[in-house]
Amino acid sequence: MKLNFKILCSAAVLCFAGSVFSMNFNSLKNSSPDGEVRLIPVKEHEGFVPSKESPIDILNRHCKTHGLSLKFEYGVLSGKEWNCTVIINDKKYKMDFQKCENVEAAKRETAEHVCKILGLSAQDKLGKYFQNNKIPAKLSDVEFLYDINKDGTFICKIKINGKDYERNMGCKSKKDAKNQIVERYIYEMTKELSSQDSSSKES
Repeated sequence: MKLNFKILCSAAVLCFAGSVFSMNFNSLKNSSPDGEVRLIPVKEHEGFVPSKESPIDILNRHCKTHGLSLKFEYGVLSGKEWNCTVIINDKKYKMDFQKCENVEAAKRETAEHVCKILGLSAQDKLGKYFQNNKIPAKLSDVEFLYDINKDGTFICKIKINGKDYERNMGCKSKKDAKNQIVERYIYEMTKELSSQDSSSKES
């Protein structure tokens, strides 16, 4: 009975969050003197602090948490192009036909590739969140849409079962925008679920 109630709460929160995200996002719009509607970024003092982790940071944290060894090996190709191999407990991960302009770019690109293989990407986080919280949605129901601000920063919108969840995080790249909107979504949904649980206990 408790499990069914939690599933119903999760479903209710999923629907409610859609209206909350739309309402809050619309309230972030403001008119400039020339009449143009522009988007006002969400402030961090609302409680959400975006993660600054790069794919390399995520991979390092994953390996430390699970007691795994992590090494990066580099190779230089003709024309001073680089590739990178990630080694985790003697298992090697590399990208076919990788050609990066420097070592750091090769390292980041390969780390991101390995994060996807190990299920550490933004989409995987979202899928695990749905599963762990009995939310009636799956990754095949999710679509990521992008927009760009006048200052060149990116916005990512999550579309889940026809409902839009968006925040103008003002990120430097599409990848960062995607990661930040997933973190923001999980943060706000967790707060809503926690609120639902507290209300059910009080009643």
